[in-house]
Amino acid sequence: MSTKWPNLKAKYLLIRQKHLATDEDGIVTAFRDGEVVLRSERRTEGFTEAEKYIGYQGVKSGELVVHSMDAFAGAIGVAKSKGKMSPVVHIYSAGPEIDLRFYSYYLRHLANSGYIGSLAKGIRERSTSFDPAMLSQLEMPKPPIEVQRRIADYLDSQISILEKTIALKHQQLRCLKEESKELTLAWLTNMNKTGLGEWESMVGEHGLRAKIMFELRNTSEVDAPLASATMEGVILRETSANDVWNPEESTGAYKLVQPEDFVIGLRSFQHGFSYSEIRGKVSPAYTVFRLRKEFRKTLDPKYFSYLFQTRQFISLLEAISVGIREGRSIPFESFGNLLIPVPSASEISNIVKVQESNLEKITLLEKSLLPLAEMKSALVSAAVTQTLDVHELDVS
Repeated sequence: MSTKWPNLKAKYLLIRQKHLATDEDGIVTAFRDGEVVLRSERRTEGFTEAEKYIGYQGVKSGELVVHSMDAFAGAIGVAKSKGKMSPVVHIYSAGPEIDLRFYSYYLRHLANSGYIGSLAKGIRERSTSFDPAMLSQLEMPKPPIEVQRRIADYLDSQISILEKTIALKHQQLRCLKEESKELTLAWLTNMNKTGLGEWESMVGEHGLRAKIMFELRNTSEVDAPLASATMEGVILRETSANDVWNPEESTGAYKLVQPEDFVIGLRSFQHGFSYSEIRGKVSPAYTVFRLRKEFRKTLDPKYFSYLFQTRQFISLLEAISVGIREGRSIPFESFGNLLIPVPSASEISNIVKVQESNLEKITLLEKSLLPLAEMKSALVSAAVTQTLDVHELDVS
């Protein structure tokens, strides 16, 4: 029978660190799966590169990292790399008789259970900041050091096996999504050309100007749920979500979006246009449009939903977007002048069928990741809360 572990405040277990960063240090990132590693060793897409690393701090391999804004989602772990990190992360070394791996797992257990998120929400509205003062007062168990090590060794071993399976599935997903992007324009020759002039040459007689095919829709003053334009399409907003901004003023100017509409958002220059399969209303800053009635009789709008998210098309959007950095607008008039490739109706039908088949595979793969993530979370929770008998754990 296991002996109950005593509880101590984190300030007696963890020692806050502040290291100076140097220009030569690589950028270390705390990812939501608990890996803390040089960004260049994992991925660089999706990050905005800072012009100056003001306030960045140094981190040493083996130190515990807690991302104050992302801790609720699991961005907590032991650093595998030396480098520099954003000032929004907090860094700790071990107090006496402490294995930081055990405490990284324990804090991730609190994140998975929603406890860290509940603490952060209590600080200020729509905030997920988990600051050092809050962490210092958090009571955590202190098993004997040999028990901490045994649990950490066991979890390192078991989670490594799960992570390999998860990584393989993510690789399969990337391949399927990449294949999906290639399929839409595979019927055209020289499809890898991306400049505006090259695009016009590639599309040639197979194209029509967008302004001929599409029309604006500016219906407002409607009763409909709030929606957002994302790279996965137009989705309804979860008005109760902590990290979603919801307007307090009148939404009368918001624009109606219906199934088979397209939406140009402020991030469309990065991920293409969003396709809607729902009814809702979106920000007046968005542009809503759809195929004209005469084209809807013969052409499947879903073909264009895939076309508008190809790399080649997105490169054109970057060229015609207006603004700087994150929020850029794409004038409908500029889009209207683009040449849109239109294969025959039978080719469009075939492209849509192949894409939908591919999408089914992607959906099944994504669903298969859920039980693996749940298994990982349950394993961590059981090990750090004495649900498992540590003396029976296989750490070989």
